[in-house]
Amino acid sequence: MYSDVDVDNHLRQRTSSNTTGLWVDGPLNSMNATVFDADQVGMQACWYGNDYGDSDYTHTSVPSTGSTAANHEVGMHMWYASDATTFQQLGWRAGDKEWSFQQSWLNLNGHAGVGCFSWGEGTVTYVMFVDTEDTVNFYWKDTNTNSTGNATHPINQWTNCRFHQHILQVIHQTLTPHSQLLSPSLTSTQQQAWATQTTSTPKMARPA
Repeated sequence: MYSDVDVDNHLRQRTSSNTTGLWVDGPLNSMNATVFDADQVGMQACWYGNDYGDSDYTHTSVPSTGSTAANHEVGMHMWYASDATTFQQLGWRAGDKEWSFQQSWLNLNGHAGVGCFSWGEGTVTYVMFVDTEDTVNFYWKDTNTNSTGNATHPINQWTNCRFHQHILQVIHQTLTPHSQLLSPSLTSTQQQAWATQTTSTPKMARPA
């Protein structure tokens, strides 16, 4: 399956059949979803449920009742920019005849790309956007509805992990000792850039 934008700024889908090997129009076309009219537009289709055909793989990024995808449900999420600051999220499950609208995402950079990760172990899935301040934001969602959520780990809800704030905190903590080694002739902006280059980026931990 691949998706694209036609000359009228509508989302279009083409799907290849494993039986015939032919590419045919997909159900996304019937939505006539209008994409942001710009030279650079953010869009991402993200598969979930298995590792692109591996039947032994167990993961789900849709509401489920266990730590793994016991029913091996598979499908896709689609994010596309509808204007300069808004993304729309669509969803499709294997066997469905059409896609469905899921939610709108506001205050984002509609020109920037979208990242996703939905095939790791367990029931946590991730999506990454660039906001209107040109900062990358990491969102996660745990879809295990048998779990009890709390203030720091909600269930079946997209949550911003504030990853960029952790990076800024590390830079701040290391800037002072590094700046003592820098030449006084460097501007504060140059000093911060140098400290950033010498600071290792922390690994993103899975939500607790």
